[in-house]
Amino acid sequence: MSELKGNGFNLKRLGSLLLTLLFLTCFVFPLYVLLATSFKTSKEFMLSPYGFPRQLFLDNFFKAITQSNFFTLFKNSTVILVVSMLFLIVFSSMAAYPIQRNNSSRFYKNLYLFFVMGLMFPTLLILLPLYKLLGFVHLINTSVGIILCYIGGNIPFLVFYNVGFMQTIPKELDEAALIDGASKYVVFWKIIFPLLRNSLLTVIVIQVVWIWNDFLTPMVFLQNYDSMTVMVGMSNFIGERSTDWPLIFAFMTVSVLPVISLYIAFQKYIQKGLVTGAIKG
Repeated sequence: MSELKGNGFNLKRLGSLLLTLLFLTCFVFPLYVLLATSFKTSKEFMLSPYGFPRQLFLDNFFKAITQSNFFTLFKNSTVILVVSMLFLIVFSSMAAYPIQRNNSSRFYKNLYLFFVMGLMFPTLLILLPLYKLLGFVHLINTSVGIILCYIGGNIPFLVFYNVGFMQTIPKELDEAALIDGASKYVVFWKIIFPLLRNSLLTVIVIQVVWIWNDFLTPMVFLQNYDSMTVMVGMSNFIGERSTDWPLIFAFMTVSVLPVISLYIAFQKYIQKGLVTGAIKG
């Protein structure tokens, strides 16, 4: 009987190991293809698309940066990303605090429902009316217009997530501070907001990855090349009859490095935030 249990346990471990290797391969292989192709010439890529490069061909990176005016695209993406995230963090946390602390109030229940309903509408559904609205107020081809799109499109998720995370913060902290004479403004910014660190870092990384890699929204609302983001600028390397794939992959490698670096730096906080939110949810 013990041998059967031991065999069953080993088979279970073997199955888990194989499943882990399968998922690891699914994530590592595309990264390998991205890096390997970036260092190949066009001829070598045609002869061996998935093979390891015979030598490191660095001209792809030089051409990708110079021909695309990469630093202008990078600046545009960075400005849009930073400003959008600042407003999203402040607005979502300020909205989530009264909603969670007054969850018995009918008004705040309806307000929470209003935000959650925003998760039900896909981007494609609102793209045309949003384009007409921004055109009416002359915000097409402007950073302000696309920043407003990102704020309005992503704040429902951040409010939903922060409301769930705030359940981990006892209301007794608020009551004790209010008894000591602190205002609700002081309670939020001095006590509650610092305790949202894990939650905010989690949603920051998630939203940074999404906004930075977004292609559809900037493509529709930013039509001038000088105002485009990195991901939209990459499409200019795709020709009608031929495409230099190593050059595109080199551009993609340079473009995703900031996002990968951010994820690695804050991986510990992301895991904490997701686990806490899952337990309380």
